[in-house]
Amino acid sequence: MKVSLSWLGVILITANLAACGGDGGRINNSGNIDNNDGGSTDNGSGGTGNVDNNDGGSADNGSGDTGDNGGNHDTPPPNFSIGGTVAGLPDGGQLSILDNGASTQTISANGPFTLSASVPTGTSYSISLDTQPPGYQCAVTQGSGTVAASNITDVTIACTQITATVGGSIDGLTATGLVLANGSDTLNVPANATTFTMPTAVASGTAYNIVVRSSPTGSRCTVNNGSGTGGDTPASNSKVSCEPATGSELYAFGGPPGASYPAGALVQGPDGNLYGASEDGGENDLGTVFMITPDGTQTVLYSFSGDSDGEHPDGGLTLGRDGNFYGTTSGGGDWWGGTAFRITPTGTKTVIWSFGGYYKTVISSYNTVNSSFGADYSDGSEPYGKLLQASDGNFYGVTSLGGDNGMGTIFRLTPSGTETVLHVFDYYTGNRGAIAGGGLIEGKDGALYGVISQQPTGPGDGTIFRMALDGRVTTLWTFEDADGIYPIGQLLQASDGNFYGVTQQGGAADQGTIYKLTPDGGFSVLYSFDRGTGQQPSAGLIEGSDGNLYGMTKTASAPGQGTLFRITPTGTYTTLYSFTETSEYSGEPYDTLFKGADGALYGISPTGGANGVGSVIQLK
Repeated sequence: MKVSLSWLGVILITANLAACGGDGGRINNSGNIDNNDGGSTDNGSGGTGNVDNNDGGSADNGSGDTGDNGGNHDTPPPNFSIGGTVAGLPDGGQLSILDNGASTQTISANGPFTLSASVPTGTSYSISLDTQPPGYQCAVTQGSGTVAASNITDVTIACTQITATVGGSIDGLTATGLVLANGSDTLNVPANATTFTMPTAVASGTAYNIVVRSSPTGSRCTVNNGSGTGGDTPASNSKVSCEPATGSELYAFGGPPGASYPAGALVQGPDGNLYGASEDGGENDLGTVFMITPDGTQTVLYSFSGDSDGEHPDGGLTLGRDGNFYGTTSGGGDWWGGTAFRITPTGTKTVIWSFGGYYKTVISSYNTVNSSFGADYSDGSEPYGKLLQASDGNFYGVTSLGGDNGMGTIFRLTPSGTETVLHVFDYYTGNRGAIAGGGLIEGKDGALYGVISQQPTGPGDGTIFRMALDGRVTTLWTFEDADGIYPIGQLLQASDGNFYGVTQQGGAADQGTIYKLTPDGGFSVLYSFDRGTGQQPSAGLIEGSDGNLYGMTKTASAPGQGTLFRITPTGTYTTLYSFTETSEYSGEPYDTLFKGADGALYGISPTGGANGVGSVIQLK
């Protein structure tokens, strides 16, 4: 029997190694031989092939996957950039950026930016600003954090121009109507204010100029230290001073070929100039349409020539919604009964209606009439007063003669020139009256209102009437002596909803009155004129920005002179200006005042001025 002895060799080798190499040697499963007292040799065919000696020597002859001969050779970690966007930086402006308090770089343009130095993962960053553009404030958002494994691109730097308010003090303001402006920025200042601040702050380095856009009616306000340059802090050194307005002559008419004897209230065009009409003067001495600039330069825009062109405009002008002016002449036209016309701001005139001839009149108490020239008189003749453009876009007016009864009409005229008679005044039927004392107004209810200056029959000397747009007329009040008689001019419906007007005579001193009529028909006399305060008001009233009413009288204590007055809605009367104070523009003021965009009051005197043929007066 054969027995293999190979295992005996292993036992012998092991025993010999144990005897020669100490007590710690072992053969591990990976083919390693470890000796605690010295060297070791690893010839195994396993994974690492390491030889470990406790006294420091080593040799690696393994045939495994890797062989390391001392030291670590890992790849360095990557670096990442930090950046974002800049917005609002002005042209030519610069800002300096800090990262963690250390200066890094300067930026001089809007858009993306990247810091020049990149940093490894795990680096903390904190972006702040060092220097900024003058007059600008810049802010950083999302400017701090820790770099992860990607570029930082969301840092935002936004720059805005520094702004500061401008304002100052106010002295002497007692009423509403003061409007201050800095360019397009406006401020309505309440009554009795002592300080102001403009609504829009001014950018640093930007010029400002505070001016008075409009003064309260009857006052004049001025600004001192109103201009400067915006800074980093509020400016409050401007000063507004208000005082009573003073009267002066804006322009004195000179007669042909210029205008003479202005008639009707002035009107302000979109260009800020004043426009009006004169009964006489011009190249043919038959009347003009003129323009006056705020500094008193006058230009004749059109000279009437008579016949079909019309002559002697006496109702003033109305600014239409189309930017043109509309008016009437009392004579001329195809039938010599007057015309209605349109004129552009540059002076191109067109007749849009010719009224019938004026010789058809009542000649007997039996209502017998006589026609001359064969003209159609029924549409009215000799238009009187100012045209009204109502909310329906049509023009409405009155004639002093004509119509089926010969005593005047109320008419409607389309802008294209179609005329319709809405009402005929009747000499004989008592409460209808006869001659309309002025133009019409449109009430807040959409109806038209006016006055009749004469009441030939029945108990009364004038009426106030209301007319629906379909021509139905209702008498609201019939005047008697204590109320005042012979009302004149347009009615005024004030902001309180009440109607106000004037009479030429009657009242406590028989010198005329100022009256109020409520919408429900309640009538009261606010003031009776006398020889000391003024006599015979010349036309209707206007409402000022302060809520008070303003008008003029033809005469006062000195014959041939007049006054400009103010009256509160409760009846407190004040004379603001007497035309006896300066002889060069004395003369009876006439017609309704006009309130300009600057808060000044403008009126006309047909016989005033150095040449005695009219002047334009102003209270500002």
